[in-house]
Amino acid sequence: MDCKMNIAVFLSSSLTSGGGFQYELKITSLLNQKINKYNIKFFTLNVDIIEEYKKCGINVLQIKKDKLEEVLILSYHIDLIYFLNPTALCLELINLPYIITVWDLCHRDFLEFPEVRLNHEFEKREKLYAGNGLKKAVAVIVDSKLSQTNLIKRYGLDEKRIHILKFLPRINFYDDVSLDIHKKYTIKNPYIFYPAQFWAHKNHIYILDAIKILKETHSVIIDVVFTGKDYGNLNYILNTAQKYHIEKQIHYLGFVENNEIPSLYKNSLALVMPTYFGPTNIPPLEAFLYEVPVCYSDLDGLREQVEDAAFLLDLNQPNSLVNSLIEILKHSPIVKEKIARGKSLLNRWTDKDFTDEFLSILNNFEQKRRCWGASVLPGKKLTSFERKIEKAIELQYEQKKYQCIIYGYGTIGKMIYSFMRENSLAFIDQKSTNISKEIKKGEVYHPTNLSNMQYDKIIISVLGREEEIIKYLVEELTVDKEKIIILEL
Repeated sequence: MDCKMNIAVFLSSSLTSGGGFQYELKITSLLNQKINKYNIKFFTLNVDIIEEYKKCGINVLQIKKDKLEEVLILSYHIDLIYFLNPTALCLELINLPYIITVWDLCHRDFLEFPEVRLNHEFEKREKLYAGNGLKKAVAVIVDSKLSQTNLIKRYGLDEKRIHILKFLPRINFYDDVSLDIHKKYTIKNPYIFYPAQFWAHKNHIYILDAIKILKETHSVIIDVVFTGKDYGNLNYILNTAQKYHIEKQIHYLGFVENNEIPSLYKNSLALVMPTYFGPTNIPPLEAFLYEVPVCYSDLDGLREQVEDAAFLLDLNQPNSLVNSLIEILKHSPIVKEKIARGKSLLNRWTDKDFTDEFLSILNNFEQKRRCWGASVLPGKKLTSFERKIEKAIELQYEQKKYQCIIYGYGTIGKMIYSFMRENSLAFIDQKSTNISKEIKKGEVYHPTNLSNMQYDKIIISVLGREEEIIKYLVEELTVDKEKIIILEL
């Protein structure tokens, strides 16, 4: 490689998506302004965001998913791809190396919430994280030590491949704009601010509980300003406010323009963010920047992000927020101390720190990239048979807690056993005459021996006869169909 390395940066989040867009805009702006050593081009499948980036002086190219890798190699001579979000698009790549970003693992931390359960969202994330998506990345970008630890523990990633590049406050072109938020939105009382999409995990209900207690127990009236797109939970929150008789104190502004954000912070009594999801978030950093008190969830990762610069909230006790707001209303010395600590904390991780760390990742990759010539086109796509083998390989990660029986003692069955030796009890095969009550690991038994076996799943490794075998197992041997796994995709 004789010239500058070519890097493709992929964006996806739309303006109304909130934190995702702000994160991608911030990083894109840094790469666009601060890194000249490499040729960086910005791409998206989402045509709707191109105009927004153009307003910020950033040229984003639309590209289609079809023949993605070929286009990147032939038309743009790309050497490395950087995904700014945890996207399954990386699974489309065969030859090109890539860096991928993981924002959180909250589908595992708080799997109770509907947004990580509905429409197979949990399964989609696990396919990306537990499959080849992260394992094939030359680098994985995370926001915290906790995320790094969990990626190693849950998905077996190499620590040296995981790089901690912490979040930064949003880029904002309107810090000098001063708006009277109380006047514009007819807000009569001091208000707390919560910029968050209306997902259940954002825990808006916790704020309503505290506002109700303040009103009924302490005769303190505080208003609330909510901003963000509704993802199905807004009516529940507004109806609950009405039930609590505090509806006049709740101001839902929906999606607001960027020029209002600084004033929304600066005019507020405090940022209140009782979210369950983390381990880090951007709004506390913005509040530190605008010298606004922060009330934040006392959870693993989140408390480490803000240290002693925020009022930490017990999410099981709304009175925790009540007491914090009373302290803030009193303008006690601790409030000023926390604001000062927040400003100090911001200085520990700057735009330059992020850029320097990311450059070190690129420089490390470049040393290896110099070992070969031009990027080559991807070869033929995997055949149906090869995809089934790939599925078998993924089973070793998906079935860690299962004790498996493998149906079929052919090549694929033996291959699955080699992948899953720890979790595989034995084989069953109709050609076998072996029937025994004493089961030995790795031996081959006749299917009628299943009644003597203790197992969680049966993996059918015989291709093309799956329906016939399932019928035999279910109807003749009374095997629970839910326990049968096939390799079809």
